[in-house]
Amino acid sequence: MNPRLARAFYRSYLRLSQKGHHPQIFGRYGAAVFAQQSDQLNEHASLALPSSPAQVRNRLKQWFRSDEKPLDNDTATCAVLQEMAQNPLDVFRRIHENQNMLPNTLSGAQLPIFDYDGMAALPGERFQTLFLEPRYVHGLLPLVLASSNQHFLLRPHRQASTGTLLKLVSHQHVHLPACTIGKTMTNQEQPSSNDTAESKTNDDQSSQLQEPEKRRIAGVAVTCAAGSLVRIEEEEQIDGLSEYMQLYAGALLHRNKTGEEQPLEDDPECWSTSKAPLALATHCSHHYDDRDWMTSDHEAETRQYILHLLQCVLAYHDTDFAETLVQTGFGLPPLDAQAFSFWALRFVLRQDDVEGRLHWQQDCHSIRQRLEFVLQEAEAILDAQQEEEEEEMVGARFG
Repeated sequence: MNPRLARAFYRSYLRLSQKGHHPQIFGRYGAAVFAQQSDQLNEHASLALPSSPAQVRNRLKQWFRSDEKPLDNDTATCAVLQEMAQNPLDVFRRIHENQNMLPNTLSGAQLPIFDYDGMAALPGERFQTLFLEPRYVHGLLPLVLASSNQHFLLRPHRQASTGTLLKLVSHQHVHLPACTIGKTMTNQEQPSSNDTAESKTNDDQSSQLQEPEKRRIAGVAVTCAAGSLVRIEEEEQIDGLSEYMQLYAGALLHRNKTGEEQPLEDDPECWSTSKAPLALATHCSHHYDDRDWMTSDHEAETRQYILHLLQCVLAYHDTDFAETLVQTGFGLPPLDAQAFSFWALRFVLRQDDVEGRLHWQQDCHSIRQRLEFVLQEAEAILDAQQEEEEEEMVGARFG
């Protein structure tokens, strides 16, 4: 890379990461850069993850000032390093999108709210879901598309005071198989032969209920990236499907002008019959959890111990920790204790464990308790692995 261009990228990355205080915005690219440093120092050395902003800055400076070549192998780390060397502008664009998910980007933002308790996303994750209700298809989606950063909030229920910041990555209009709308009469509800003449006169009317109405269901499949936890200070309700349709028509017009694929024909009658209003957060701020009197030294020690446990757990299955961070997109662990606690939760909570995720997001706002839970889970996994290894050794010896 040209030295002047490399210097410009280096300064831009420093600015995006706030001088190295938020290494998580680099995602898999940051993990690959630090993984290459470990390989260069010692082929068998463990991954040297940054524990301070200074270490992040020094590694970035080393990466851009030296002409480091990606290792020649088939690993995900090598592929990511090659991508950084061949497409630096695309990589910068993705990192800039991650930077927009930091809490300091919420100033003056008005964010539509997606109220849904069927999933819970932790910061850094990507997921897919489906919009079916008119308030989301004709209300939330146009507002998100019209905004500069395409952000909105995921909230488990209307009583929750916090939500997860989401960024719309992509969306696609879909049509699902036709569903049955209306009531189908059971045998107990069918008129019997002994019914009176008055009931028989209603046969023609009741027969309409015996044949359920078939309607196609249209929806929008969306892919989103999850950011930090946000406190909703004030919100308002937007009523009226006509307002949704006006915004939606404007969004479709913009899509057609840009030459993107046109969505299928939409008919409001084919959508859910729900007329619930759309919630809009008019004032929100970053949510700060309670540290429970944790000192900086205690936070640093706990962080290093958790990272050590995670490396040990993966090493049991001969899985490289650095390769895992790159391949899964976990990226570099955050330096902030609150952000790190959510990052570590992703290793011990399944994606389908909605109840557990909502507990640590909505019910428990203690960083210390969250970190202690990760410690207990990681230690339990490691103990189970060691017991399994001991049983195999005993079986091999006396079997």
